[in-house]
Amino acid sequence: MFGPGQERQSLPYLLREDQQQFPVWKMLSKFGNDLSKVAVPVTANQPLSMLQVLAEVCLHVDVLEQAASLGDSVKRTVWVAIFSVLHFNCLRKRQKKPFNPLLGETFEHVHEKCRFYAEQVSHHPPISAFKLEGKGYQALGHCELKTEMKFGGGTGCFSVEQKGLIHFNFDNGEVISVSKPNVEVHNLVMGNMFLDLTGSIRAQNHISGAWAEITFNPRSWNSPISTVTGFGFDRQGNKLFEVSGSWLN
Repeated sequence: MFGPGQERQSLPYLLREDQQQFPVWKMLSKFGNDLSKVAVPVTANQPLSMLQVLAEVCLHVDVLEQAASLGDSVKRTVWVAIFSVLHFNCLRKRQKKPFNPLLGETFEHVHEKCRFYAEQVSHHPPISAFKLEGKGYQALGHCELKTEMKFGGGTGCFSVEQKGLIHFNFDNGEVISVSKPNVEVHNLVMGNMFLDLTGSIRAQNHISGAWAEITFNPRSWNSPISTVTGFGFDRQGNKLFEVSGSWLN
């Protein structure tokens, strides 16, 4: 328990892996693939709310400051796309879902480099709206998740489709919209659980016409590390920049 003026300095103790299991098969037999109706045990959640997870974009605001300072529109669009990949790095060691916020719940994070505000604006479906402000830019967006359970190969995969765009407004007048990748948690029934990102994101500059696309290459039997590849294009479709690496780094 925390009294007035007291802040949590570390996350609560996490249970051992063998204490984190929850009956996936039992839930499916009762609810099918509609996981929005499932009340999972507390141990199936990480000790953060969805609003707090969204605030982790603040970890890489230096990239947005750099994007705002650039004079090249295509390069700025590429940097915004890279920023949109970087904050997923926080998920690399997580295999649990955050708590669903209450309707009307808010979260605020104020830092010397940025200000972040979020609110839960819908309960069914769960939708979180947020705003990020910093030097030379402002970002507005929302997060709506659509979940599905899959059983390809019999190991169990929890798939999360992230709906909604993030709109970045820069002081020079440029507006860049970015989509989101899908999230998958594998090996729910057997094997070692791991999280991966699939699909691609597209950053579209609505003023200059420049755009960038980054594709997530998921893990496979011959590629144990998740990688990303991407390109930046001008209005005419000329490929000017290339991006490669791993969102896990």
